[in-house]
Amino acid sequence: MSVVYTKMHGAGNTFVLVDDLAGQFECQNGVLIRAMCDADEGIGSDGLLLVQRSDCADVRMRFFNPDGSEVAMCGNGARCVARFAVEAGLAKEPLRIETEAGVLLAEGQGEWVRLQMGKWKSEYMDVELACGYRVDLLNTGVAHAVHWVSGVSELQCLEWEKAGSLIRSDKHFRREGSNASAAVVDERGVVHVRTFERGVEGETLACGTGALAAARLAVVRGWCSFPVEVMCQSGDTLIVDDVSGSMVLAGRAVKVEEGVWYGGDRF
Repeated sequence: MSVVYTKMHGAGNTFVLVDDLAGQFECQNGVLIRAMCDADEGIGSDGLLLVQRSDCADVRMRFFNPDGSEVAMCGNGARCVARFAVEAGLAKEPLRIETEAGVLLAEGQGEWVRLQMGKWKSEYMDVELACGYRVDLLNTGVAHAVHWVSGVSELQCLEWEKAGSLIRSDKHFRREGSNASAAVVDERGVVHVRTFERGVEGETLACGTGALAAARLAVVRGWCSFPVEVMCQSGDTLIVDDVSGSMVLAGRAVKVEEGVWYGGDRF
């Protein structure tokens, strides 16, 4: 079995994107998804995106982590789907994207794609976890825990693979776990963030829903105001805003390559 794919990244968050309008991709085959996302034997990415037909929007997006698990939302992934759908002639801007977290509205200009999502949910501030870290909690389509540090230099020196893993699997979050971010707001009001992603089980160079969470929580704490500039570990910038109580995420969505993956013959 061969799979035609497009590899894209949203602010450094990498994805394998598959046109599945025919509904033939074996999305229940976790071994296949893990193989495609594997950096050594597959294409290599932070997740797999399926673009499918929708009864309530222009397209439907399904997102799978590199471990094969499906989750409701991926902000940077949705921005990549928006650019792909428009360039493939599947929709015109502004377009509507169906996800398990609701219908999103997207529009863009070239690589820059703006995504309007659902309403902000309630935040939980200064929660002490069993692992010893204090975090703020916010669900931005998926669960996020944000640990604040005192400076950018401290943020960059953190062993975040280790610390993020402890927060991600803390018993406070029960079986599902949580995404875990470390963040700081600099003197210009820019939020710098590093995210350990659940399902990736490691740090990624950018996380859209993590940027949303860190920005919103920084505003709640009074450290900055919307729109918020978020600096990702990739060096790319995401812009987080609030429009009538709805989450807005904007940034680059870049096509990296197109190809055919032939590794599916093994599955």
